[in-house]
Amino acid sequence: MKIKKFLAISITFVLLFVFGESSYGVNIVFEGINACGKTTIIESFKSLLSEKNIPFCVANELKGSPVASLLKYQKNSFRVSDNETFKTSVYESLLLAAHNHFKQELVGRKPTDKINIFDRDFMTVIAYQRAILKEDYGERFNDFFEPFKKIMLFDLMNVKTVFYVSVPLETSIERIKLRGREDPCSDEQVRFLEDAKEYYEKELIPEVRSLGIDVVVLDGTLLPEENVRIICEKIKI
Repeated sequence: MKIKKFLAISITFVLLFVFGESSYGVNIVFEGINACGKTTIIESFKSLLSEKNIPFCVANELKGSPVASLLKYQKNSFRVSDNETFKTSVYESLLLAAHNHFKQELVGRKPTDKINIFDRDFMTVIAYQRAILKEDYGERFNDFFEPFKKIMLFDLMNVKTVFYVSVPLETSIERIKLRGREDPCSDEQVRFLEDAKEYYEKELIPEVRSLGIDVVVLDGTLLPEENVRIICEKIKI
């Protein structure tokens, strides 16, 4: 009985490989602003994959690269005195670019039979750093941002699908308030999310699509199960 099951699974893998319908060994990217529902959808998707015994790997944001500790230090400790702080957005952007490419080399380009799930990847880094650079440098930000974006988009790993989770900005803010882990009430934070979301949807998604990458917009106000069904239909599992 075990031999028959093994043969059936082996034949299935061969057929899927030959006819190009397999979602095994591919990179799936989830993107979206804070509290859009992305993490909840990923958790529901992971549960389904586990139920179906489909192997997967999750590439986390700040783990698994030599610059992860530098990024954490930069976020928490870059202070000259109590009254003065460095503008660290350029430095941070370059660290994030290095980290992102390392993560792609480590996970996204290795032959595997797993579905690689990237929880926030190149698009979020681009959109968020743009908002930060714009705040730090005003109209001059683009002189650095455009080359930075080219670095982020250079030699991208092969991505099967990017799933961008979208909710109204007001929904995102309300969810952040309910979580209680952040202070979302400042005008600065709201402007940041608004700027990142607008850039994501008006400029970045069309640009990424122009590179031949499939971007699917998910409605983050739907039940996670509904979005997981859409994901499964899209990647054919």
